[in-house]
Amino acid sequence: MEPASRRWATLSIVNQILKLTFMIDKTHLAKPYTESSSMMFDEPIGRNAVPFESWNKADRVTYTVYRGRMSILNGEYVTADQKLAYALRHCPKSATKNRRQILIFLIPVRMAIGTNPSRDLLLQHNLLDEFWELSQAVQCGNVNGLVQTLEEHAEFFLDHRIYLMLNSLKSQAWRNLFKRVWTAGGCPRRLSLRDCARAVMLSDSESGTDLDAVSCLASNLITYGFVKGYVWNVQACILLAKENAFPPIQELFSH
Repeated sequence: MEPASRRWATLSIVNQILKLTFMIDKTHLAKPYTESSSMMFDEPIGRNAVPFESWNKADRVTYTVYRGRMSILNGEYVTADQKLAYALRHCPKSATKNRRQILIFLIPVRMAIGTNPSRDLLLQHNLLDEFWELSQAVQCGNVNGLVQTLEEHAEFFLDHRIYLMLNSLKSQAWRNLFKRVWTAGGCPRRLSLRDCARAVMLSDSESGTDLDAVSCLASNLITYGFVKGYVWNVQACILLAKENAFPPIQELFSH
């Protein structure tokens, strides 16, 4: 493409369109610019395709942020991680406000795929209040703490459209709670549902603590790959796999 070509303004114009679609809450209108193969600037195809690195850096950063945000809305967290990580890498360190905005989306994505933020990172970007207690609650299997933090910062999370993604971290919290029960019991092949029910009662006052409710919860964790094994209702236990009974969260997203 010629240096003086008007086509160089295309990405900037597309970014303005994407900005408007989010401002007016009509994100479905952004799909032609973020999901159509002929319009994905960061994955160019065709004989006349322009390499993404040839575009203005600021436009590239802005575009990959919107690509990442659309991927979040579609539940495509691995793609969202790739796009937002690219934006953060190429955003100048002096642009602290912009880097903070990128991290508001990247941190929950990383948490969803199993990587929790460091306290120093959150402190550096003034995000400690919003994400530190949240990440600690997930790691400890403290579902009550997770719910309370979500409620406390609900307006912030809803404004940035990350509430539903963060709410889905309950599954990770349950997985971590069950693992703590398993570890405390000496890592047996049979994980008692009664022991899990006691832990559930302490961790989440709103969830049912009868064996049927805990059995259903365990079945869901197994279905989604958070736990390997099967529920043995006759013996009121989860018969866990011999190896890797609680696979790392990252492993679920590596395929």
